[in-house]
Amino acid sequence: EKAYKNYKLTVEYRWSGGEYGNQIGKSPDSGILYHSIGDDGGWLGIWMRCLEYNVIKSRTGDLLIVENSENKKNSPFSCSGIVDSQGRWQSDPYAKKDAAIVHLKGSGRINNRYRPPKPQGGFKHETPEVYPEKKEGQWNTCVLICDGDKVEHIFNGITVVQACNVTPTGGRIQLQSEGHGIEFRRVTLEPLPKVMS
Repeated sequence: EKAYKNYKLTVEYRWSGGEYGNQIGKSPDSGILYHSIGDDGGWLGIWMRCLEYNVIKSRTGDLLIVENSENKKNSPFSCSGIVDSQGRWQSDPYAKKDAAIVHLKGSGRINNRYRPPKPQGGFKHETPEVYPEKKEGQWNTCVLICDGDKVEHIFNGITVVQACNVTPTGGRIQLQSEGHGIEFRRVTLEPLPKVMS
């Protein structure tokens, strides 16, 4: 119910089976919705408008802007990041020749560094061998660090996305369920330590 900023959020989850509605046949999908503002149901009558730490089979960690199409031009949601030609976050702008800085405003996503290419002719993605996701039925750990206008998505101990110039810099937190059985546990919210100036 409260708005938060400058925090570390830790959430453990595992998929519990079941597919429902228009999500049948698609990759299990959920999310941690943060910096949420406005009315409940402000996004298509479902969630608050927000940023998202996407929790989705084989792709957990993507950063999305969840905004209504009519608000995109004047949206308060924005962020910047370094990505390659497939929109995957890069920790070093010089590591790949196709890396570039992107500025998102009102829509868009920064894919996690391990996200595989979009599948041809289907919805399900194959999990790449280097991806840090645990086996089916085991608990995965998502850590979200929000520090001023910077955010970091950590998945099972590995930083998979970072962004800066993030607006807004705080808001409410929502846990999403999007047509697939999911369990959450050990949800902890810790303030970041204050730095002496």
